[in-house]
Amino acid sequence: MNLLNTTIINILFILSFVNLIFCNPLLPRPEYDNLLSLRTHFKLENDYPEPIDFCSRSNIFKCNPNNQSILSINLNGDGSTVIPSFYNFTTLEYLKMKNVIDANHFLVNYNQFFSSQISLECRNCNISRFANLNKKYAILILIDNPISGEIDLGNTLYSFFEIQNYNPLYLFYSHKYISSFCPLQVNIQKLTLQITANIDVDFNFNSTIDTSFPNLAMRPINLKLIGNDLISNNKYNFPQIPSLNYLELENINFKPDFVPSLAIQNIMATNSSLSTSNGELCIDLTQLDYIALINVGVTILPDITTFKRARILSLQNNDMIGTFPLNLNNTVVYSFDNNKLTGQLDQSVCTGYVSFANNKLTGPLPSCLSCYLKNSAIRERVIGNQFSNYNNDQVYPPCDDVQINWFSNITGQGFDIKGVNLPFMKSDITLNIPKVAISTSNGTYIAFNFDGITSTQVLETYKEIIFTIHTTNRDFIFKYPLVQQYPSLLVISDAQPLLNNGGYYFFFIFANLQSDTLVKVTMDNYQCILERRADATIRCAIQENFPEKIYTFTFTFNLPYTISQQKRFVRKFPIVTATSLVPKSGGLVTIYGTFGNNITNSNIPNVTVSIGQLACAVQSLVDYLIECKLPPSGASGPQNISVTIGGVRGFFPNLFLYSEDAAQCPKSCSGNGVCLGKIGMCLCYYGWGGADCSNRQLMGSISHNGNTTEISQDQVRFGLTIVGIQELSFDGKLLKERIFDRWNQTTNNETIFSYTHLYEDSIMGYQIEEITQQKSFEFAGYNMSLDAGTFKLTANVSNWVFISSLSSLQLLINTSLVSSEDDCTQTEINSFGESTLTHITIEKDGKIFYGKFIDRMLSDGKPTYSSTKIVNQTSNSILLGISLPHCTQCILDPDFSILISNKEQNGCKSTTTSNRDWVVPTAVVVSIVGAAIIGVVISVLLSRFYYIKISRKGVIFIKKEKKKSGADGIQMN
Repeated sequence: MNLLNTTIINILFILSFVNLIFCNPLLPRPEYDNLLSLRTHFKLENDYPEPIDFCSRSNIFKCNPNNQSILSINLNGDGSTVIPSFYNFTTLEYLKMKNVIDANHFLVNYNQFFSSQISLECRNCNISRFANLNKKYAILILIDNPISGEIDLGNTLYSFFEIQNYNPLYLFYSHKYISSFCPLQVNIQKLTLQITANIDVDFNFNSTIDTSFPNLAMRPINLKLIGNDLISNNKYNFPQIPSLNYLELENINFKPDFVPSLAIQNIMATNSSLSTSNGELCIDLTQLDYIALINVGVTILPDITTFKRARILSLQNNDMIGTFPLNLNNTVVYSFDNNKLTGQLDQSVCTGYVSFANNKLTGPLPSCLSCYLKNSAIRERVIGNQFSNYNNDQVYPPCDDVQINWFSNITGQGFDIKGVNLPFMKSDITLNIPKVAISTSNGTYIAFNFDGITSTQVLETYKEIIFTIHTTNRDFIFKYPLVQQYPSLLVISDAQPLLNNGGYYFFFIFANLQSDTLVKVTMDNYQCILERRADATIRCAIQENFPEKIYTFTFTFNLPYTISQQKRFVRKFPIVTATSLVPKSGGLVTIYGTFGNNITNSNIPNVTVSIGQLACAVQSLVDYLIECKLPPSGASGPQNISVTIGGVRGFFPNLFLYSEDAAQCPKSCSGNGVCLGKIGMCLCYYGWGGADCSNRQLMGSISHNGNTTEISQDQVRFGLTIVGIQELSFDGKLLKERIFDRWNQTTNNETIFSYTHLYEDSIMGYQIEEITQQKSFEFAGYNMSLDAGTFKLTANVSNWVFISSLSSLQLLINTSLVSSEDDCTQTEINSFGESTLTHITIEKDGKIFYGKFIDRMLSDGKPTYSSTKIVNQTSNSILLGISLPHCTQCILDPDFSILISNKEQNGCKSTTTSNRDWVVPTAVVVSIVGAAIIGVVISVLLSRFYYIKISRKGVIFIKKEKKKSGADGIQMN
């Protein structure tokens, strides 16, 4: 027996110990002791009996999920309970108290009561003193407290602020809000201000709010202004507060005949005067989304059609006169209750929610409402009028016409019906299928959703659906067979990168996709990991990098049923369109392009940039721009750029140039021009030309005939042809090519000729303009000049359809010369290293054909580096390639001219083919995605008669000698 007793005692001890352990064992001892004190102080013994578990009732003490600390406290005193200390609750977030006494001024002595920033709500707490809040409260609500004097907001970052008195004993207490720290840091999201009885009529909302809450002019907030019966005769100036999200007014009268300008989205006013002296609305509310004006003194019905943005319009209790509006918008909720509107209703009240009780409306009540007057919710919307078929009693007009004329069958998570006089309320329609909810209903359309049952279960259980519609005098029954609806694919979205994991995701939009229909998605041999987003939308992700090409997407359902559809995969970013210059000592590089959707500096850890062999540290990041810091470098020449975003890499060769790498001006421009140091080229004075401005410029003549342009001087013709355009991969491989075989003339006047060429979704065009007098202009940040006799060629390419977002374009331009005899021809090529041509000259009989190219262009309005190279060369022609990166608009601007040589003419020493070789000049890079414009300036200055012929087959340059009847010619096809 002793052993048994001992065993029982041990078991009881263990149970007691276990009970002690499992009753808030993880709460810190100081918090637990503080809770015991509050339990006694607020008489909570019945709420927390022995053994005590303070985490058992979250309506008083709310613990964190692990029961390791207290997050919120809600206490109700007896009117004499003194506010205690809460200092030991180090993780307390929200404190709510009611019917307590602030005997120790706990707001003034905050640091003695709290150890962390909290949100506070205190109702009837006898608070009379207020100290500098100084970042103590995220939310502050003080209701029915005798607070008076100044309330110093300090530098509090509030999200919700409300001080309000409903108790008549406190209506004469007033307070002023100030901020001694820095007014601009007071950061209210929701503010409630009460106007007390001792505020005079000249009280200015604007100056008070501007002084106390200056940030209201800087960000959208919710503002509520409250008056009371003791100030009902006072009239105030309407608050001029911009950028309000929501304005609520209660028991405040405003001065009439004043129309404020409000930048607000929503307004609700009750028992407040918002009318002019003749009863019209004094505020322009035509741009608001939510409008509720209840008893605001507006006695004349405003023009409802002016509220174009409103989704809720309530004009109740205003004694408004006027004719009830017709053709109401079915997407707006209307309430015209308790006015004096007259007229008859039209059918627009059947297509949305409209309430018009207690007016003076006549004529018949439409059947969409009269059929359901037994429903109190419908009756309350229409009662109190003088309709010919309803006298506000229990005698309802018969319902003879209810129709369902369209049934969608089961699609996705529900089904729809359309008809005539359909019920607004779910209680007026029943179905043989349970667990069906109504999501949308009006007199002509009802949308049903399944609630707790799947579409597959419905199809397996029911063969038909039966609608029973209950009207005032009879039931209408409609039956439809249920048929399996197979999914159909509507949309495959463009690929979007997974920034954090690498790879891409796609959205697919279906019709008739059942919620429980399993689906497998493959993209060729890639498995797409599914993530269901909505009833009709599926998202799937492929966490791999894969080539850009056309893929077949296959969707496999459990019906069985499959869908296949092709889609071209193109990377959307990263794409670089332009870069800024920095010196070799390093600096901040700005890179323009397309880098993501809604990306910010928070994505910087997922972004890397390299220029040449150097890492460029990203400093800032948005969708269209990256700024990175490049360290000092000893590299020369064009540099490659690599941008990687979320594992997706973009490589852009030869797109960056150091500012020191611009070419140098030869011979200091011979004293006949100004050196453009950044691009290393001479801007020659009037009448001079050439790389070093040492040659005289001559005039020629031009004539046009259809697609042909002829420039003649001394019977010599030069030719220039825009041959075609190529898309090249990042490693230079040809992906796509278009040869321009035909141009359509669109403009023809004395000095300008324009031509276009269509290809797929792209439009190519060029324009030739004759410069008849000296013309100065700015290009890529440089001042340029063209003399009379210059011919400017502007080419453009728009909407090019890229095979790959990592590829670029190359514009092909062919130049040629045909001479009448094999006399002396000398050529010279000047280039920047081996990367890009800067200028060329072709000399013949003391006459020089000169071409000049700058290594800068405009890409989407931003200057960036470009290059020109020789693609092919023969004895009488040169094919140039001008590189074009991705951009929506690109502009380039070289020029050509004919000069007199200043060299001594020694005649020809050889007639070999090599002596006749000549080279086309430097080029400018341009890229096109949406609209690319490539400007080529051609200046032909001749000492004798030269001819330039531009035909459908190309541009022909021909020179004829005086002594020879024959002619040498080159025709570009």
